[in-house]
Amino acid sequence: MIESDQVDVVIESPRGSRNKYEFDEERGVMRLDRRIVGAVTFPADYGFVPGTVGEDGEPLDALVLLDEPTYPGIWVVARVVGVSWIGTRTGREAKLLCVPVGDPAYEDVHDLPDLPRHVVQEIGQFFDVYKQLDDGTTTTDEGQDGRDVAIRVLAEARTRYPGT
Repeated sequence: MIESDQVDVVIESPRGSRNKYEFDEERGVMRLDRRIVGAVTFPADYGFVPGTVGEDGEPLDALVLLDEPTYPGIWVVARVVGVSWIGTRTGREAKLLCVPVGDPAYEDVHDLPDLPRHVVQEIGQFFDVYKQLDDGTTTTDEGQDGRDVAIRVLAEARTRYPGT
């Protein structure tokens, strides 16, 4: 049973990858969206929470900190521990920060301060530069908030989902 601070995350792009995959809802498959241009890779497994709609009109994004990367299309039961805020040309986007449920390496991680500070800084730095070399596109790290704010963001994204 999934608890209130737990979510299913569908992984699109694994940690260490420069390929940005996206789920094609119409066809029900993963597609290669683009290659990240630059010398950066995803700092964690990156995907989305099904049954949600973020403020950008897309499913709510999530990063799952795993010791080993998974694969596009894998579902991971994860515990929400924080949220990272990203500035884009269209506004501010939330990216949930999560850890895998049942992994002893993360059993004591329940809130943002429980994560190593350097890991959180690396995630912020990734979003500062990952689109820097794309034509006319930029993003900025706008900081992070802890579990309580992340749970609120998740609840709001669930209410935006059609049929809820």
